[in-house]
Amino acid sequence: MNIDVLNHTNFLCGYMDAVARGYSDNEYIIGLSSTVISKNSSVEKELNCEVISSKEVKNLSSSFCNVEKLLNIDSREKVLFYLVEYLTWYKEYTVSCKCKKLELSGENVPSQHAVYLFHVNGEFNVLVYLFRAPVVEIEA
Repeated sequence: MNIDVLNHTNFLCGYMDAVARGYSDNEYIIGLSSTVISKNSSVEKELNCEVISSKEVKNLSSSFCNVEKLLNIDSREKVLFYLVEYLTWYKEYTVSCKCKKLELSGENVPSQHAVYLFHVNGEFNVLVYLFRAPVVEIEA
């Protein structure tokens, strides 16, 4: 089976949005997103940040399971199981996929974040961005 990268990324983004809404509360906002970066863009442009390190991910499942700490949820919960499953589809159901875990720096980058960049089929760059940040009260 070979997944349609654009459709899968769109599906994954919707799933991630639902997960983020379910785990955000009055203290912390959880942000989860996936998007295909156009050829004339970059992670830096998309997130207004600087990439300070990049490391190839050899074991996707293991790396993504560490997201449980970021989200503050138990790795045995179904929602995390399916999140990890859908992320690994890029590797399992495409012709080729390389994944890098990035560390970011910048004024708007939360201290608790995880960023993955998938290079799929030599054609698509899929950005997966996860963060946990304290809710900031805005005064009217």
